[in-house]
Amino acid sequence: MAEEINFQLARSNEVSKPKTPLMDRQLLKACTKNDLKLFRQLIDRNPDILFSVTPHENNCLHLAAMLGHQDLAEEIWSMAPSGPSLFSCTNKDGETPLIVALMAGNAPLATDILTAASGLLQPDTEGGHPLNEMLMKIDERGDNALHHAIRNGFEKLALKFLTIEPQLSEDIEPRLSEDIKPRQPVDLEQLQSDDIKHPSLPLKVKIHSLPAVQPLLKRTGKSTSLASDDKVEYPEGTESESESELRVRKESAMFMAARKGYSELVEKMLEIPSSGYYGPRGYSALEAAAHHSAIFEKLLRERPELAHRTSEEGLTPLTACMTEHNTIKILLEYDPFLAYVKNRGDPEAYGGFSPFLVAAQLGLVPVAQEIITACPDSAYLTDEKTKENALHIAIRYNQKEFVNFILNTRLLHRLINQVDHKGQLPLHIAAKMCNPEILRCLIAHERQDSTAINAKCHSAVDIVCERKKLWSTLKWAESFLSVSNAIPNGWRNLITYVTESSMKQQAIKEVKSLIARDTNNTSLIAVLLATITFAAAFTLPGGLSNGPTGDCPASGDCPTDDGGLPIFAWKPAFQVFLISDTIAMCSSLAVAFLNILATWEDLDYLLNYRKTTRPLMWCAYAATVVAFGTGVFTVMEPKRLWLAILILVLCCILPFLTKIIADWPKIKLRLRFGRQFRSDLLPTM
Repeated sequence: MAEEINFQLARSNEVSKPKTPLMDRQLLKACTKNDLKLFRQLIDRNPDILFSVTPHENNCLHLAAMLGHQDLAEEIWSMAPSGPSLFSCTNKDGETPLIVALMAGNAPLATDILTAASGLLQPDTEGGHPLNEMLMKIDERGDNALHHAIRNGFEKLALKFLTIEPQLSEDIEPRLSEDIKPRQPVDLEQLQSDDIKHPSLPLKVKIHSLPAVQPLLKRTGKSTSLASDDKVEYPEGTESESESELRVRKESAMFMAARKGYSELVEKMLEIPSSGYYGPRGYSALEAAAHHSAIFEKLLRERPELAHRTSEEGLTPLTACMTEHNTIKILLEYDPFLAYVKNRGDPEAYGGFSPFLVAAQLGLVPVAQEIITACPDSAYLTDEKTKENALHIAIRYNQKEFVNFILNTRLLHRLINQVDHKGQLPLHIAAKMCNPEILRCLIAHERQDSTAINAKCHSAVDIVCERKKLWSTLKWAESFLSVSNAIPNGWRNLITYVTESSMKQQAIKEVKSLIARDTNNTSLIAVLLATITFAAAFTLPGGLSNGPTGDCPASGDCPTDDGGLPIFAWKPAFQVFLISDTIAMCSSLAVAFLNILATWEDLDYLLNYRKTTRPLMWCAYAATVVAFGTGVFTVMEPKRLWLAILILVLCCILPFLTKIIADWPKIKLRLRFGRQFRSDLLPTM
């Protein structure tokens, strides 16, 4: 059973806010349609409705600014003395008419509102200025007029705001709802009573079930005797989680201006000592200006402390600006020792990395050159957790260009044979990844120790052999050949023998499923080729003659029957067509029937089937293409000899070209390794 406990806040001098009347429908229509005639009639009839608002608390000036009705806006603020108070009114989102105009992207109307407000809002007797107060108002997102002007690209208007009220550039807390205070922990020991006075809770707390009390228990460290079906809800008016996140996302005006490259505006803010520079996640305007070198230099000159700040994620400015070469150069010229400062925080987000390690992970060679120029020994810093150096990192993230940079820079050669916390050289990392390009670069280097072992007593070739899932890939074969050829002959022969034996055993386990999958595709193609070639035999080029053929050879040996023979029967090209078509049909039919007769339980038969059908399929494919070319040549040769020759040449070249393309990776390996090439290590059955 739910129990309510009322908390009364001591507010003896609190005065309730008067309720503003809702806007009349006719007035809403006049503002929406920009009907000045109707608007004047309604105001003349009842001047007080000028202060009425919509359910979202937008007044007439809000609507005019929102819809871009400049003449209506001028009509509204011309109705002095009631008009001036409308400038400072805010809607439920905390937006003044000026902010609404800025958010609508209407710079001329926003300028007119500022000009009108400057003339109508006069200083009060206590020394306050309503114009400044209007500009300083913030919406529920914590943004004032300056923020909105910058965000919408109105730099000149932002400069006007800053000239009128310099405090606009200061750090501003996000606007919370009226009477909202930061959430305070509840004294759970007092929750056992029915009527509790609590000065930090303005309204009431409802108790329903215990699970919701757990966050309070963690905050206060106190115990409670509530029943299991009781709970504590945070009182109305306290800060919500979304409002707490808003504080994290908040951007200062300087941060926004630096990000957008507004140099004059940033310079103006730097003249104000109290100007804020913060941004989301603890970043500052310095990181925001990374793409704008001139602004970056100004910030570094006027606010040098920003170069030594870290974000909430533990990243230094040097890391946050890593992708900008000019910015890195400026930072290192200002303070070279920044190259030694490591990031803090999550290891997955550069935690424990020095700037040089970050450059290695991202493959930023120009940045790395700037770092070692400023601080040569900073390149030797390692990851705090794994003790990996820059070469380890570059290989792990497949940054080949950065690997070559290290190998070609004499200053960095000490990284080649440096071990991590597992005793692994960069070569071992490359072997584990089976990256043949990087392996070739490392092994070819004169300083590389190819026989080195890690803490598990495994060499690079042993690590490559352990990658069983990659045994059927060309990159594994190339990696194995690269590392095995770099070790002594006796050791290489032993490793090769053991690897070949293991690969054969693995292949035997997988051969049935692999051949069954391959056979289905082969059979389908074989049947298709057989159908095509069989049909071609009965649709001969040129057709059949109805009488004695007129196209006889030079010997005069012509047929004497009345017809039925192919018209081009005596042409050599036609005879080649018949022979190639027959070869293609016979080869494809043989493959199709071998598939039917195959004994799938016999491993030797399966291997023999695979060995036989592949050449037959290549033969059928080549013969089909040649048959097509000779058939077209026979028909086209009398009238278009050049076209007939072109088609025939293309058809004859295609089988050889296809074979070369299919075997090109193997051909490259054979050319690269020469006599050391081992075809039995390639991924074939």
